[in-house]
Amino acid sequence: MGGRMADNLRKNGHKLVVCDPVPASVQAQVAKGGAIAAANAKEVAEQCDTIITMLPSTAIVEGVYLGDNGIHKALRDDHLLLDSSTIDPIFTKKLSDELHKRGATFVDAPVSGGVAGAQNGTLTFMVGGTAEEFERVKPLLGAMGKNLVHCGGSSTGQIAKLCNNLAAAIQLTSVAEATNLGVSLGIDPQVLAKYVQSLLQCVCISEGINGFRDMSCCVVVYQVS
Repeated sequence: MGGRMADNLRKNGHKLVVCDPVPASVQAQVAKGGAIAAANAKEVAEQCDTIITMLPSTAIVEGVYLGDNGIHKALRDDHLLLDSSTIDPIFTKKLSDELHKRGATFVDAPVSGGVAGAQNGTLTFMVGGTAEEFERVKPLLGAMGKNLVHCGGSSTGQIAKLCNNLAAAIQLTSVAEATNLGVSLGIDPQVLAKYVQSLLQCVCISEGINGFRDMSCCVVVYQVS
């Protein structure tokens, strides 16, 4: 995900400083041109005004921002920090408060759309921050995504993503149970699968007030207010 998002930033003229625990990922970005490597998050912060993180867990995000070689070691009040990881909203709020106290701007902006969305620049970003912060990050997010949704204040992007994932899990569970029922009663599973897919497409394109389509998981996510 992060590598494909970086590719789209490059396509839109941004110069990159890249850091990843997997050396091959860093080397791949550098080889494409327009990117240089950093050994850790502190080095990234020393060289960049804007930092985007896309990480797999709350613990890793904490280490990258607040660890021994974390961003906070080189934090400046002109830094724009944007976290697109899907993590704990409570931790996100605490991290945001800490970084804002030190003068930096921090926005949570988890995504939906999967690898294909990251590659095609069609991700949905669920953004938590002030209205002014949202306007500030829109051009940057627009280089990587198609749907930019301001969910409210700090951590509301993570809350929206949490609700999105819950709704998707519930839907997938219901489809699995319905499929199991149909097969147990004798219907051809291939026939049932075609019908269920058609039904999900109908759900997928339904929009509510202040809502947006999330084509990746076929659920509707509403703006948190």
